Amino acid sequence: MRTTLFFATFLLTTILAGAQTLKNGKLSGNCTGNGFSAPSCIEGWAASHGTPMVMGNINSNTWAGLSITQENSGGIFTNYNFIVGKKYEISFKVKAFTNLNSEEIKIQNPSVNIRTISGLSSNSKENMPKIDETSEIVWTNTISKSKSFWQVVRFTFIPIQNNSQLWFYPSVENQLSLDVNNMVQMEIDDIHVQILNENNLVHFQNTSNSISDDFVESVVVVSNPIYKGHVSKIFTNDINLKEITLIDLSGNTKNINFTIANKETINFILDETTAPNIYTLQMTHKNGKIITKKIIVQ
Repeated sequence: MRTTLFFATFLLTTILAGAQTLKNGKLSGNCTGNGFSAPSCIEGWAASHGTPMVMGNINSNTWAGLSITQENSGGIFTNYNFIVGKKYEISFKVKAFTNLNSEEIKIQNPSVNIRTISGLSSNSKENMPKIDETSEIVWTNTISKSKSFWQVVRFTFIPIQNNSQLWFYPSVENQLSLDVNNMVQMEIDDIHVQILNENNLVHFQNTSNSISDDFVESVVVVSNPIYKGHVSKIFTNDINLKEITLIDLSGNTKNINFTIANKETINFILDETTAPNIYTLQMTHKNGKIITKKIIVQ
């Protein structure tokens, strides 16, 4: 009886996960300004922290503006079930910019981030919610330019953890050390998520109608944070890696052994001697191409 109940529950969860749709991915609403705080005027979305803003014009188009200053920050989330092992195509429009100079960018590493997570609730406190070990980085990119145009990003995501929410937020290394006039901003619109079956064409590269290549890369996602002694994964459309190098904040490097799990996945394990910290994971392909990702080791 217990086996039958488990199977029925599993089957129902699978059916519901396959049938779900992302609610109000266009971020349409009937207000502008501080509209994500409870009660949110953007149906299906809420503030995870701080003061995310509704931008645009309610008669034509609205979208989200998420910024970080010395005193303010903001993120938004929506409910969506992500199931381990399934393939999801995620796409959205984004523009991101900062007035930090080049030296400040190296120190602060301003980034736009997308995570899967569970347990978020509407919140206007400035402190970012705690990120537990089951949360996964879906996509992240460093912000390095003072102005930006809308670009379309599209990629495939394969969860290695079950989560029930999709979370967008910008980040810096140390918000309190920002100058009073410093600002980092990301704007998001037209968010789409769909489950891919084996017959779907899988998009591994981000695409853009702009000539900018700010967000174009061949690595889909690196599981993040990384836990010492656990198998970590890189999902990519180019498994022809020559080497993987771990670089700490002082510039010290260590080569990492890796294995090719399949045509889309590379596995590696960080040993117990790796100190918990922020690192750069550098992936060098056989053709000379180098991809880097910021990771957190715990």
